[in-house]
Parts: sequence; structure tokens; C-alpha cells
Amino acid sequence: TSASKMGFIVPPLNEFTNYEADEMTPDGDMVSEVEPGMLEELPPGYDFKQFSPSEPGGDYDPFMSRTLKGIASGLDVSAHKLSSDLSGVNYSSGRLGELDDRDTWRIFQSWMSETLNDDVAISWLDVQLLGGLLITPNGSALPYAKFDKFAVPSWRPRGWLWVDPLKDQQAGERGIAMKTNTRTRMAAEQGEDLEEIFAEIQAEQALAERYGVKLIDPMPNGTSVKLQDEPVEVVA
Repeated sequence: TSASKMGFIVPPLNEFTNYEADEMTPDGDMVSEVEPGMLEELPPGYDFKQFSPSEPGGDYDPFMSRTLKGIASGLDVSAHKLSSDLSGVNYSSGRLGELDDRDTWRIFQSWMSETLNDDVAISWLDVQLLGGLLITPNGSALPYAKFDKFAVPSWRPRGWLWVDPLKDQQAGERGIAMKTNTRTRMAAEQGEDLEEIFAEIQAEQALAERYGVKLIDPMPNGTSVKLQDEPVEVVA
């Protein structure tokens, strides 16, 4: 309403002239439509009173903020992520919202793997083995008898790094030392594959030996990692 400037045409007191409006309402009231930049000359004696509502004015931003928060709640995402507005977000609230968002995305990732990826992969493997299209390095096709062996796909969805990766690494090291966590899980949480990491480390070591470079272990055996004033022995 505020974007459409409106007004009322007031006839002179106790007088009536033949003023023709653009259209008439069912009750016989005259209605004249206007367009931006258009000027209309009124009959002698007629006056124009402007109707210019000021809403929403200063209430627009709070209204939109509250609306987006309601939408975000229904979508199970953080409001600042949905609106891309980080104003009013501090470290604690942002961290809490980030953790909730990641839990939600992990649920979607699992659902995607179980309901789509698995079915697609199994169907693809079935067709490939039946058609003899999977060729081994020696040139022979994989037999269909190997179906059960290969029908166990493993999916690696994307992971997330925290804003303070040092604390994540230290917590992971402590979990490994206490046998409550594994390197495989740590890598998976970041969207990485442990076997690929080990392969890269092996390749780095071979490359270093080739060029006569001695790699220094940043965490040699026996190094203590201090977490909350408690030393933890980390064995590489």
C-alpha cells in the first residue's frame, strides 16, 4: 500500500459538477487510476487530498527477520545461513547453529546414500558384470560370481572443518589415545578417506627418498599433547 501513493478527490462544498472518473464502483463511487509521473487536471473547485501511509517504515527489517527465522525453523537450518546475514551472530550462537546444521546435513547425506546411491550402484554393478564390461588389468572381465564381493559400496560425503582445527585435531588425538575414536572416523568427518591419506603419505615418503630429502615428523614418538592441562601420550 505504501508503494502505491493514493489520494481522494474532494468536490467543493454543496456543489456538484460533471466530473467523470475512470470507472465507477458498484456503489456508484468514482475511482480514478493514476500512473507514475501522470498529472490530471481536476474540475474547478475540486481538491485533492493525498493518502500516503508510512508503513512499514522502520518495522520492515524486524518483520523480515522474524519471517526468515520462522522459515528457517521449518527448514531446520540456521536463520543466518538462510538469510546470509551474520549480524547479531556471535561465536557461541554461530557454533551452536553450525553444529545443528551439520547434524541435519549428515542425516540428509545418510538418507541420500541409503535411498539413492546404494540402489544406483547395485543396479550399475549388476549391468556391468552381466555385460562383462568390468575389465581387470590382465584383460579378463570380472565374473558375475564376484557380485556379492563388490556389492558393498562405501560412500564418502563431504565433511566440514571447524574454525579452530587445532582443537579438533587435539581432541581426535586424545580419542585415539583413549581408544574412543579412530583415524578412519576423523578422516570421514572431514570428508576424506584414510586409505587415500596413507597413500599420499607413502607417495611423499617415496618422493623424499628419491630426492634425498629427510622428512621431519611433526609428532615424533613420545610427544605429549597437552589438553586441558592433562598430558596424553600419542603414539604415531
